[in-house]
Amino acid sequence: DYIENIDNQKGVKAVLFTQFQEPCSRCVKAVTVLKSIHSPAIPIFQFSAPANAYPLKKLGINTVPTLVILKNAKPISSLSGFDVERMDRFYKEAIHNNY
Repeated sequence: DYIENIDNQKGVKAVLFTQFQEPCSRCVKAVTVLKSIHSPAIPIFQFSAPANAYPLKKLGINTVPTLVILKNAKPISSLSGFDVERMDRFYKEAIHNNY
C-alpha cells in the first residue's frame, strides 16, 4: 500500500512507478535493473497504478516507468523513461546526495 509504505514513512526511498495492467517492455527492463542492485542502500519500492491514481497525480507523473527518490515522503528527484546507464547513475547519485 503506497500510503502505508511511502507517505507515512520517514527517510529516503526510491519508488519505481510502472504501468498498471499490462507491463510495458521499458517497465520490465527498469524492474530488472533495480532488482539487480544487491543490498540497496535505500529501499526500492515498485508501484503499479492506473494513470489517474493518487500518487501519480500527486507527484505529477505522466509517463512510466518513472523512478522517484523521496525523502520523508517528499520527492527530491525523478527520472522518467528507461535507459540502463541513466537509471543506474540516477540511483547511485541519489544515494551519494542523501547519505
